[in-house]
Amino acid sequence: MRSSPATGQERASGEADRRPLDPPVFDAVVTPTRSLSDDGVMFLFAAVFAAATALQFLFLLQGLWPTAIGIGFNAVFLIVAVVACRRDQGRWEHVVVQDGAVVVSQHARNGRLLRRRALPLFGLAIERHYDSDFGEQSLRIRHRNRSLLVASDLSPSERAAFGDALVRAIESAGHRPRVERRRGAALSQ
Repeated sequence: MRSSPATGQERASGEADRRPLDPPVFDAVVTPTRSLSDDGVMFLFAAVFAAATALQFLFLLQGLWPTAIGIGFNAVFLIVAVVACRRDQGRWEHVVVQDGAVVVSQHARNGRLLRRRALPLFGLAIERHYDSDFGEQSLRIRHRNRSLLVASDLSPSERAAFGDALVRAIESAGHRPRVERRRGAALSQ
């Protein structure tokens, strides 16, 4: 069977581009922990506003208007600080093990891609820093002179479980990462 020259060129140039990606071996999205839900934040704002208003009223009745103004500024500052912290917590990190690489994408709260880096699985090292008081403090993926800090928004126990799952995923992809455990100084000594 003969093919036309155009069809042969298309097949030669685009065959690798059309190859579907293998399904990911590991796919995780890491987000910062939020201690209050949206309803909890609204309740906090209402409680701060009610307490500040009641205290301002009491101080104004006694003629201490500078103190009442100070209480108002403190309430506004607290609300603005909570809003600013919650806005910062909208970021996320996407970690994928696929097609012989670990791909780490960091996104801003609006979904904009901040950074995307990929490290090959062959020759990969995983540094796990921990101490006996608090558990796993950091998780770093390293390949030669390039390294990535991942899962920094997780708690120490969540980070340890994440690191174990990542190592298992890399091993199931056919590679054996070098795991380096580095112990920090204990605080209780």
